[in-house]
Amino acid sequence: MVKITQQWLQEQYDSLLVEFYNDSKKAPMRGKYNRLTGSYAQTKNDIMKACVANIKSLNMLAESKGLKAVHDFEEEIATIPGKAK
Repeated sequence: MVKITQQWLQEQYDSLLVEFYNDSKKAPMRGKYNRLTGSYAQTKNDIMKACVANIKSLNMLAESKGLKAVHDFEEEIATIPGKAK
């Protein structure tokens, strides 16, 4: 059984970020159909959504144990000037 501590949460968060970075480097911007597997490749957007969901799960764990959240989603997200929102 894993004891949930602030240090463990931070280690999990760091691991997720490294995994996200490695996966997103290889992922295409648009899904491409693979005839061999009969499915579409996972896109950068798909990987980002999964990573955010996993971080939110870590935050819920932290909240349930009375610990500090690993990532604050309330922070202002930087936007690229001229890009549509």
